[in-house]
Amino acid sequence: MIDETRLSFTELAESLDKLDEAAIHKMQSTSVRDWARESMDFRPQVYAYGDGRLGYEYSYKNFPLVRTRLLEAGVRLAGLLNEIYK
Repeated sequence: MIDETRLSFTELAESLDKLDEAAIHKMQSTSVRDWARESMDFRPQVYAYGDGRLGYEYSYKNFPLVRTRLLEAGVRLAGLLNEIYK
C-alpha cells in the first residue's frame, strides 16, 4: 500500500500529521505491551477483506490506519533512541 502512493519515504513522512509535545509525550509513555494491544485491536479491521484479495477498497479503508501506525512507530522509536542516547 505504501508503494502504491508513489511517494518517496521522505514525502510520506512529511505528509503525516504533526503532533504537539503533549501528544508525543503521551505516545512515548506507553509500553511495548500497549503497542501490541493496540495492534491486536485493529485485527478485525485489517483482516476483514472478504474474498482474500487486497484491492483498492481495502487500501482506501485501511491506509489511514497505516499512516497513523507509521506516525506512532516513528514517535515511539524516537523516544526509545532518546532514552538510549541520553
